[in-house]
Amino acid sequence: MNEGCRERFASTMDQSLDRKRLATGALRYIQPGKPQQNAFIERFNRTYRHEVLDYYLFDNLQQARLISQGWMRLYNEERPHRALGKMPPLRYAQQLAIPDISSYPLST
Repeated sequence: MNEGCRERFASTMDQSLDRKRLATGALRYIQPGKPQQNAFIERFNRTYRHEVLDYYLFDNLQQARLISQGWMRLYNEERPHRALGKMPPLRYAQQLAIPDISSYPLST
């Protein structure tokens, strides 16, 4: 088998496996050297690097964990998100909360 045939065969096999993984719901891993396959985590990594790792000089691992936990709470609960209409996730979740209907009078 020459090199061109091997490449076409490998490409066809990759495509076939990808279709099978999508159909079965199997996990798909990011290929080495292809961070663009998961832009969400890359954006998160960049934000974390700029707002925590580049900003603080940690004395120990415990301090790094403590600062990271505070930042994660801010990032996940208080920071406005564009996808949520520039609302913080916590406020957005509260807005979507369904009131407890057990206290409402029944209609007859």
